[in-house]
Amino acid sequence: MVAVAADEGWSITLHLMRKDGPSDPSNQHWIRRYCEKYPDMQLILARCARGFNPYQAMKGLSGLTGLDNLWVDTSAVCSPMSIEAVLRTIGPERTLYGSDYPVSHCRGTNFPVADSFMWVYEDTPIWGGAKWTLLRPALIGLENLLATKMACWSLGLSDSQIEGIFWRNSAQVLGIQ
Repeated sequence: MVAVAADEGWSITLHLMRKDGPSDPSNQHWIRRYCEKYPDMQLILARCARGFNPYQAMKGLSGLTGLDNLWVDTSAVCSPMSIEAVLRTIGPERTLYGSDYPVSHCRGTNFPVADSFMWVYEDTPIWGGAKWTLLRPALIGLENLLATKMACWSLGLSDSQIEGIFWRNSAQVLGIQ
């Protein structure tokens, strides 16, 4: 499949499933191998390369720099620090905004916990909150947009870099510039 994608100039979006995401040595080996063997294939690592935890993202993505056909999308990640880790290691010019429909239309969030991460959804029994506060889950897509905005602001990205993240980089991957 990778060879066909390379021959046709297609992109592949990969959801990493191993627990340590981008830090996993096997993931790093195969990502690097495929990107180097098939330079005409564009590989997109979904959800900050499973970097819901900023420490995993920073540690793992630092081992994947220098690959001109590797991209990372921000889809469904609600931690600004995870997105910031992607922007710092891979760079804004290799980062893509991703909406991840239908996940973006679910209510809930995700956040780093220890060396992993946790999802909480609308039906998770935490939203009642204390008597003095009312917690209601937002759409994951909105949580992700806020996290992306905060990461861009925190790093002081230029308007041009932000436009790259939200559309120009995707146009480049898809060859529609």
